[in-house]
Amino acid sequence: TNLSPALNNPCSVSITGKPAPGTKFTQLQIGMSRAQAQSIVGNPTDQGAYVTGKAWIPWYFGSDRYRHEFAYKGMGRLIFAGSGGFDTNSHLIWIIHNKNDSGFR
Repeated sequence: TNLSPALNNPCSVSITGKPAPGTKFTQLQIGMSRAQAQSIVGNPTDQGAYVTGKAWIPWYFGSDRYRHEFAYKGMGRLIFAGSGGFDTNSHLIWIIHNKNDSGFR
């Protein structure tokens, strides 16, 4: 698997909070593709994407230029970092457990 270089940096990946009872978030692993995670947890309540500061570095084609966020009501959020180059894949870098999450960004 060609994982994002951001996954090699322990400061850029994280699991936050305590899982809600019975949540499917416990089956997720850092480094999973967006499709893999979505096949386990299902469709998010809300989602969106945003660019990071790395997107504005001239001639930077590395990973983490954009992030994709999935919000799940009563479970939390999943944050994915974009791969490098012109690849459109992204990998899970942050699992945020929050049983009180509204599910909206």
